[in-house]
Amino acid sequence: LSEIHRGGTRLLSGAYNASICRLLMTTSSAGWVAVIDDDDAVRRSLARFFQAQGIVVEAYGSADEYVERRGGDLPACIVLDVQLLKGMSSFDLVDRLDVEGKRVPVIFITGLDEVPPDLCVRYPELRASLRKPFDVGSLIARVRCHLQGSGGMAP
Repeated sequence: LSEIHRGGTRLLSGAYNASICRLLMTTSSAGWVAVIDDDDAVRRSLARFFQAQGIVVEAYGSADEYVERRGGDLPACIVLDVQLLKGMSSFDLVDRLDVEGKRVPVIFITGLDEVPPDLCVRYPELRASLRKPFDVGSLIARVRCHLQGSGGMAP
């Protein structure tokens, strides 16, 4: 699973980066990661890749599905597509969680050429923004940082 394909786009894996991990450390007690992407192929591929790495993952096709199914259990972080095409937008989801007092670290993934520069100011939960195609190893490193000490690794 060193490559994940999205149509003609390759999402390549890379090496674990310990310095990224130190920068992104979190104290979350959650033991899983949520992947929210409306592209079935990307969502399933990322879920399989996380599972192959021993990471507990729940995958959702929309922000609305996440809200409906998540219950009270919050993930260590959310890998969230910036451009969800149906239902609640990714930004509305982050706003909703904030209003509910549920601050969850977010890693945005996007096919956009440029992520709006005010995202970090508007969303302090934003821990990273990765442009597709992205280095899957870099994503895994960021997610592992949020899972450290949380029990989020599968047995």
